[in-house]
Amino acid sequence: MVSNNSKVETVEVREKPKPAMVHSYNQFVNGCDRADQNLGYYGLQGRKSVKWWKRLYFWALEIVHVNAFVLYKIMNNPTPQQLRSAKFSLKGFKEAILTGLVNKYIEEAGLTNNPLEPPTQGMALPGRPEPLRIKRLTEKQHLIRHTENDSK
Repeated sequence: MVSNNSKVETVEVREKPKPAMVHSYNQFVNGCDRADQNLGYYGLQGRKSVKWWKRLYFWALEIVHVNAFVLYKIMNNPTPQQLRSAKFSLKGFKEAILTGLVNKYIEEAGLTNNPLEPPTQGMALPGRPEPLRIKRLTEKQHLIRHTENDSK
């Protein structure tokens, strides 16, 4: 911290008395607040949808991710240094799940290219748009094109 009003020293502070209701709230509800905080980081529940069941599905999927991450941390018992690494972050955990699922699909389908890795050839020049690499969108002229002869 930076301050022009204080010296660089530590000061002991006495805890103030507080109502038992506030103490029990801070003691027991902190887990709910932490869960809500984790849900908000990389959440899918913010997706807008007219269908109520889709919003409920993505909310439940997000809760499953956060609960699995908490269990993963409990089972691995990380050191404080490991907790600060990307491996033990919620984002790293979700990326590991995604990579595992995609790699399993690639092995079962017998694909030669990994969609999570950038292509090694056919890369665009600097300042030029990247070519579409999704086969579904590039074959059979799936993309909509505008021609000058169209009357509409």
